[in-house]
Amino acid sequence: MKKILTFIVLLTASVFAMTCNAEVKYKGYLNVGGSVTSGDTYQYVMGCDGKIGLTLSTEHGIVFNTDRFRSDGIFFGAGLGFDYVNVALDSFDADEIETKQILSNTVMAVPMYLTIKYIYNAERVSMTYAIRGGYYKWFRGHYVNEEAEEHDYKIPYQGSYMVGLGLGIRFPINDRQGDNKFGINLTFNYDYIGANTKWEDENIANNKISISVGFDF
Repeated sequence: MKKILTFIVLLTASVFAMTCNAEVKYKGYLNVGGSVTSGDTYQYVMGCDGKIGLTLSTEHGIVFNTDRFRSDGIFFGAGLGFDYVNVALDSFDADEIETKQILSNTVMAVPMYLTIKYIYNAERVSMTYAIRGGYYKWFRGHYVNEEAEEHDYKIPYQGSYMVGLGLGIRFPINDRQGDNKFGINLTFNYDYIGANTKWEDENIANNKISISVGFDF
Protein backbone atom coordinates (compact mmCIF):
# COMPACT_ATOMS: atom_id res chain seq x y z
CA MET A 1 0.00 0.00 0.00
CA LYS A 2 2.80 2.45 0.90
CA LYS A 3 4.61 1.67 -2.37
CA ILE A 4 1.45 2.42 -4.36
CA LEU A 5 0.88 5.73 -2.58
CA THR A 6 4.54 6.69 -3.05
CA PHE A 7 4.29 5.91 -6.75
CA ILE A 8 1.16 8.08 -7.08
CA VAL A 9 2.84 11.00 -5.30
CA LEU A 10 5.99 10.77 -7.43
CA LEU A 11 4.02 10.50 -10.64
CA THR A 12 1.87 13.47 -9.66
CA ALA A 13 4.98 15.56 -8.92
CA SER A 14 6.45 14.62 -12.30
CA VAL A 15 3.22 15.65 -14.01
CA PHE A 16 3.27 19.11 -12.50
CA ALA A 17 6.98 19.52 -13.17
CA MET A 18 6.36 19.13 -16.91
CA THR A 19 3.56 21.68 -17.14
CA CYS A 20 5.99 24.59 -17.62
CA ASN A 21 6.47 23.54 -21.27
CA ALA A 22 3.08 21.96 -21.81
CA GLU A 23 -0.04 22.77 -23.78
CA VAL A 24 -2.83 22.42 -21.20
CA LYS A 25 -6.47 21.67 -22.08
CA TYR A 26 -9.60 20.61 -20.23
CA LYS A 27 -10.81 17.03 -20.74
CA GLY A 28 -13.74 15.05 -19.40
CA TYR A 29 -14.78 11.38 -19.48
CA LEU A 30 -18.16 9.63 -19.23
CA ASN A 31 -17.96 5.86 -18.64
CA VAL A 32 -20.42 2.99 -18.31
CA GLY A 33 -19.63 -0.69 -17.88
CA GLY A 34 -20.15 -4.03 -16.22
CA SER A 35 -18.27 -5.42 -13.23
CA VAL A 36 -17.59 -8.63 -11.35
CA THR A 37 -17.14 -8.16 -7.61
CA SER A 38 -15.87 -10.30 -4.75
CA GLY A 39 -14.70 -9.91 -1.18
CA ASP A 40 -15.63 -9.83 2.49
CA THR A 41 -18.24 -7.08 2.31
CA TYR A 42 -20.18 -8.89 -0.42
CA GLN A 43 -19.98 -12.15 1.52
CA TYR A 44 -21.30 -10.40 4.63
CA VAL A 45 -24.20 -8.68 2.88
CA MET A 46 -25.22 -11.14 0.14
CA GLY A 47 -23.58 -14.37 1.21
CA CYS A 48 -21.89 -14.84 -2.15
CA ASP A 49 -19.02 -13.70 -4.37
CA GLY A 50 -18.46 -13.07 -8.03
CA LYS A 51 -21.67 -11.21 -8.81
CA ILE A 52 -22.15 -9.06 -11.90
CA GLY A 53 -22.93 -5.39 -11.41
CA LEU A 54 -23.25 -2.01 -13.11
CA THR A 55 -20.60 0.71 -12.87
CA LEU A 56 -20.90 4.37 -13.89
CA SER A 57 -18.28 7.11 -13.61
CA THR A 58 -17.31 10.58 -14.78
CA GLU A 59 -13.85 12.16 -14.67
CA HIS A 60 -12.80 15.76 -15.24
CA GLY A 61 -9.41 17.45 -15.29
CA ILE A 62 -6.63 18.66 -17.57
CA VAL A 63 -4.64 16.96 -20.30
CA PHE A 64 -1.31 18.28 -21.50
CA ASN A 65 1.56 17.38 -23.78
CA THR A 66 5.22 17.75 -22.85
CA ASP A 67 5.52 20.04 -25.87
CA ARG A 68 3.30 21.28 -28.72
CA PHE A 69 4.77 18.90 -31.28
CA ARG A 70 3.99 15.57 -29.61
CA SER A 71 0.80 13.56 -30.04
CA ASP A 72 0.85 11.83 -26.65
CA GLY A 73 -0.64 13.36 -23.52
CA ILE A 74 -1.09 13.00 -19.76
CA PHE A 75 -4.44 13.48 -18.05
CA PHE A 76 -4.70 14.47 -14.39
CA GLY A 77 -8.14 14.78 -12.82
CA ALA A 78 -10.79 13.72 -10.31
CA GLY A 79 -13.53 11.14 -10.71
CA LEU A 80 -16.90 10.28 -9.20
CA GLY A 81 -18.76 7.02 -9.77
CA PHE A 82 -21.66 4.78 -8.81
CA ASP A 83 -21.47 0.99 -8.40
CA TYR A 84 -24.52 -1.25 -8.16
CA VAL A 85 -24.60 -5.01 -7.52
CA ASN A 86 -27.88 -6.91 -7.28
CA VAL A 87 -28.77 -10.56 -6.75
CA ALA A 88 -32.30 -11.84 -7.42
CA LEU A 89 -33.86 -12.99 -4.15
CA ASP A 90 -35.47 -15.95 -5.85
CA SER A 91 -31.96 -17.34 -6.38
CA PHE A 92 -31.93 -18.13 -2.64
CA ASP A 93 -34.32 -20.36 -0.78
CA ALA A 94 -35.58 -19.47 2.70
CA ASP A 95 -33.20 -21.86 4.47
CA GLU A 96 -30.20 -20.49 2.58
CA ILE A 97 -31.07 -16.91 3.53
CA GLU A 98 -31.20 -17.95 7.20
CA THR A 99 -28.11 -20.18 7.28
CA LYS A 100 -25.92 -17.72 5.37
CA GLN A 101 -27.45 -14.80 7.31
CA ILE A 102 -28.00 -12.87 4.09
CA LEU A 103 -28.88 -9.24 4.82
CA SER A 104 -29.66 -7.73 1.45
CA ASN A 105 -29.69 -8.59 -2.24
CA THR A 106 -28.19 -5.19 -3.14
CA VAL A 107 -24.85 -3.50 -2.56
CA MET A 108 -24.25 0.08 -3.71
CA ALA A 109 -21.21 2.33 -3.47
CA VAL A 110 -19.89 5.72 -4.57
CA PRO A 111 -16.16 5.87 -5.43
CA MET A 112 -14.44 9.29 -5.24
CA TYR A 113 -10.87 9.38 -6.52
CA LEU A 114 -7.95 11.12 -8.21
CA THR A 115 -6.65 9.63 -11.44
CA ILE A 116 -3.70 9.97 -13.81
CA LYS A 117 -3.89 8.66 -17.38
CA TYR A 118 -1.30 8.42 -20.12
CA ILE A 119 -2.59 8.61 -23.71
CA TYR A 120 0.05 7.16 -26.01
CA ASN A 121 -1.16 8.83 -29.21
CA ALA A 122 -4.21 11.10 -29.40
CA GLU A 123 -4.16 11.22 -33.22
CA ARG A 124 -4.77 7.53 -33.92
CA VAL A 125 -5.99 4.34 -32.22
CA SER A 126 -3.67 3.81 -29.26
CA MET A 127 -3.26 2.40 -25.78
CA THR A 128 -4.14 4.27 -22.58
CA TYR A 129 -2.86 3.57 -19.07
CA ALA A 130 -4.37 4.77 -15.79
CA ILE A 131 -3.85 4.68 -12.04
CA ARG A 132 -6.27 5.99 -9.42
CA GLY A 133 -6.72 6.20 -5.70
CA GLY A 134 -9.35 7.61 -3.38
CA TYR A 135 -12.30 6.94 -1.09
CA TYR A 136 -14.98 4.26 -1.53
CA LYS A 137 -18.29 4.83 0.30
CA TRP A 138 -20.61 1.84 0.83
CA PHE A 139 -24.41 2.05 1.02
CA ARG A 140 -26.91 -0.58 2.13
CA GLY A 141 -29.73 -1.91 0.01
CA HIS A 142 -33.13 -3.27 1.07
CA TYR A 143 -33.09 -5.90 3.80
CA VAL A 144 -34.40 -9.34 2.89
CA ASN A 145 -36.46 -9.47 6.07
CA GLU A 146 -36.83 -7.96 9.56
CA GLU A 147 -34.40 -10.46 11.08
CA ALA A 148 -31.71 -9.32 8.66
CA GLU A 149 -32.17 -5.69 9.71
CA GLU A 150 -31.83 -6.68 13.38
CA HIS A 151 -28.59 -8.60 12.73
CA ASP A 152 -26.95 -5.89 10.61
CA TYR A 153 -24.09 -4.23 12.49
CA LYS A 154 -23.89 -1.58 9.73
CA ILE A 155 -20.10 -1.77 9.87
CA PRO A 156 -19.18 -2.83 6.30
CA TYR A 157 -21.09 0.13 4.86
CA GLN A 158 -18.57 2.64 6.08
CA GLY A 159 -16.14 4.12 3.58
CA SER A 160 -12.51 3.20 3.07
CA TYR A 161 -9.62 3.52 0.63
CA MET A 162 -9.49 2.28 -2.95
CA VAL A 163 -6.63 1.92 -5.43
CA GLY A 164 -6.96 0.85 -9.03
CA LEU A 165 -5.37 0.36 -12.44
CA GLY A 166 -6.75 0.72 -15.94
CA LEU A 167 -5.58 -0.48 -19.35
CA GLY A 168 -7.49 0.55 -22.45
CA ILE A 169 -7.72 1.40 -26.11
CA ARG A 170 -8.75 4.85 -27.36
CA PHE A 171 -10.43 5.41 -30.73
CA PRO A 172 -10.12 9.09 -31.75
CA ILE A 173 -13.00 11.00 -33.35
CA ASN A 174 -12.10 13.82 -35.73
CA ASP A 175 -14.18 16.98 -35.58
CA ARG A 176 -14.74 19.41 -38.45
CA GLN A 177 -11.46 21.19 -37.73
CA GLY A 178 -9.55 17.92 -37.91
CA ASP A 179 -8.79 17.85 -34.19
CA ASN A 180 -8.85 14.63 -32.16
CA LYS A 181 -10.18 16.05 -28.90
CA PHE A 182 -13.03 13.49 -28.81
CA GLY A 183 -12.62 9.76 -28.41
CA ILE A 184 -14.21 6.42 -27.55
CA ASN A 185 -12.44 4.37 -24.88
CA LEU A 186 -12.63 0.64 -24.16
CA THR A 187 -10.99 0.01 -20.79
CA PHE A 188 -10.23 -2.97 -18.53
CA ASN A 189 -10.11 -1.96 -14.85
CA TYR A 190 -9.08 -3.54 -11.57
CA ASP A 191 -9.81 -1.96 -8.17
CA TYR A 192 -8.76 -3.08 -4.68
CA ILE A 193 -11.17 -1.80 -2.04
CA GLY A 194 -10.77 -1.85 1.72
CA ALA A 195 -13.50 -1.61 4.34
CA ASN A 196 -13.33 0.41 7.55
CA THR A 197 -14.58 -2.04 10.15
CA LYS A 198 -14.62 -2.82 13.87
CA TRP A 199 -14.77 -6.57 13.35
CA GLU A 200 -12.21 -8.70 15.16
CA ASP A 201 -10.72 -9.53 11.76
CA GLU A 202 -9.73 -6.14 10.38
CA ASN A 203 -8.15 -7.55 7.21
CA ILE A 204 -11.24 -6.77 5.13
CA ALA A 205 -10.67 -6.67 1.37
CA ASN A 206 -12.82 -6.47 -1.74
CA ASN A 207 -12.03 -6.71 -5.45
CA LYS A 208 -13.71 -5.28 -8.52
CA ILE A 209 -12.92 -6.16 -12.14
CA SER A 210 -14.77 -4.17 -14.78
CA ILE A 211 -14.87 -3.44 -18.48
CA SER A 212 -16.16 -0.01 -19.46
CA VAL A 213 -16.96 1.97 -22.59
CA GLY A 214 -16.36 5.70 -22.33
CA PHE A 215 -16.55 8.92 -24.27
CA ASP A 216 -13.95 11.64 -23.77
CA PHE A 217 -14.40 15.26 -24.76
